[in-house]
Amino acid sequence: MSATRLLVLGVVRMYGKAHGYQVRRELLTWSADKWGNVQPGSIYHALKKMNSEGLLEQVDVEPGKSGPDRTAYRLTDEGEQEYQVLLAKALSDPELDHPEVSAAISLMTTLPRQRVITLLKHRLLHLEAEDAGAAVDLHTPEPELRRWAAELLRRARRTVRGLDDARVAELEVCARPLPVDGQSIVGRLPGAPGIYVAVTHSGVTLAAHLSRLITEDLTTGSPPSSLALYTPARFTPSAPQPPHPRGTVS
Repeated sequence: MSATRLLVLGVVRMYGKAHGYQVRRELLTWSADKWGNVQPGSIYHALKKMNSEGLLEQVDVEPGKSGPDRTAYRLTDEGEQEYQVLLAKALSDPELDHPEVSAAISLMTTLPRQRVITLLKHRLLHLEAEDAGAAVDLHTPEPELRRWAAELLRRARRTVRGLDDARVAELEVCARPLPVDGQSIVGRLPGAPGIYVAVTHSGVTLAAHLSRLITEDLTTGSPPSSLALYTPARFTPSAPQPPHPRGTVS
């Protein structure tokens, strides 16, 4: 994902409507050019690109004081959805680092406090689980597996309510298959009418929002732009392969 994309959406959302100069001026007061590598050109490019994607809409044109007219934008419903997805992803995904996390921290006050705590706990849980993933494989002896299973349950109790009396009933180590590009697969399956696929490894944090996007797709027949990169059609031989930013809706 792009820190600039998230920040631009966040600033336009904050103002209600904003033109490029407003967004640039606001982000400069945050020093986002230093910690987020947000450049003036990238701000205007993001505004135009997200307008073409239906995430922003033009609402006003103001005469420029000493230059070209200034076009003001506001978020569409899909833009609001994209903002919520990107912000949740940046706060919870342990694979994302500076500057995406810094952008999310700058904007996390736009979310309910408990939502932010939940997303950060999810991030912490994954970071702590990385040592288990590195320590366990298909050849790990059973006593060591049991030790790690007990440790993971202990960590889960710190995050999920109602696990005080839970016990490890069974354990098994498996290879987890992932799409070749590491991204989610969401959409209708080409060549198989009536089959809709939803494959993701961030189900806990994205299930509610993803279900709304899928519902919109199924009821209107028009996939939201937020799902464009995750269509199963991208795996067909003739499909173009767009670059996937790290850590998008997956």
